[in-house]
Amino acid sequence: MKVLYAIQGTGNGHISRAREILSHLGKFCDFDVLISAGDDSLDCGFPVKYRLKGITLKYNSGGGIDKLGTFYKNNIIQFYRDLKQLPIQDYDLVINDFEPVSAWACKWRNVPIIAMSHQSAYRSGACPRPRIRNHFGEFLFRWYAPTEHYYGFHFQSYSEHIKAPLIRSEVRDLKVENGSFNLVYLPSYSNLQLLKIFRHFPSQRFEIFCKIESRRRIGNCVFNPADQYVFLEKLRKCGAVICGAGFELPSESIYLGKRLLAIPIRGQYEQECNAEALRKMGVAVMRDLNYAGLNQWFRDSEAVAAPEVPDTEQFLTQVFNDLNKHTFLEKKLLQIDLGLSEYNKTQSISI
Repeated sequence: MKVLYAIQGTGNGHISRAREILSHLGKFCDFDVLISAGDDSLDCGFPVKYRLKGITLKYNSGGGIDKLGTFYKNNIIQFYRDLKQLPIQDYDLVINDFEPVSAWACKWRNVPIIAMSHQSAYRSGACPRPRIRNHFGEFLFRWYAPTEHYYGFHFQSYSEHIKAPLIRSEVRDLKVENGSFNLVYLPSYSNLQLLKIFRHFPSQRFEIFCKIESRRRIGNCVFNPADQYVFLEKLRKCGAVICGAGFELPSESIYLGKRLLAIPIRGQYEQECNAEALRKMGVAVMRDLNYAGLNQWFRDSEAVAAPEVPDTEQFLTQVFNDLNKHTFLEKKLLQIDLGLSEYNKTQSISI
């Protein structure tokens, strides 16, 4: 069976999940990789056959989507060319992580596609939302990369189509310590803003990851350049994490038993939805970084219980077994069944 794994290249979460899934996907099928809207240096751990412009969302200074800026930033003609030229019909199935070109190409040419993404979870009304819904944000969840069949990932399993986070093996294998410092990742705040707030807590130490050329210490703050190995080591050793309300880092922090403070980017609807889900789990959420809120969090915060997370290989086994039940893959049922039969002979997996 030939599969195209299509990834949205913006943000670290999609790539992190891709590295985890692709490391197991070859046991079930042959696959190629497509990345759109990302930096050419993005490394998913496997050769990338297609790198496309895709569609990039532009955000305003408040973190919300700049609709006009998004329109001018993207080349719609190039998107149509990519849509037309992508040999999507060469694949039996597309697995899509919120990637628009392959999703619309499948819709246009009637090629089987399933979504595996955090955003897909919001296809379900069971996921927590803020009190006031953003209709444009809801529209993007459904139509940015449209698919009929999906597996969503969220902080908890809110329905049968929504799984707890897939935690990458690099994080699962960490030997956790609970040190006395706080790991900080708040890219929507400037280094100066962070310094002005954190200097009011001289007894606390902050390891901040940000855009900086080299490591620099200022008082009780250490500013670190982006480095995944250094970041994982700090995540392993920290006592607490202060970050935005994205998906991957909060999920990993909860999994590792770290105290967590989430500050959603104001006006970014997905993060506002995530923040509501975290709040209902008992995670501290602040609308903005401020002295009073931080002071209370340092005094009262505790780690929340982590949900049972799925094993990636067992999850993919479930996915490919589920494919047998879908009529949209009727022509490929025999191939899938034979592949799984041979695979299951060598594995002791409970399905």
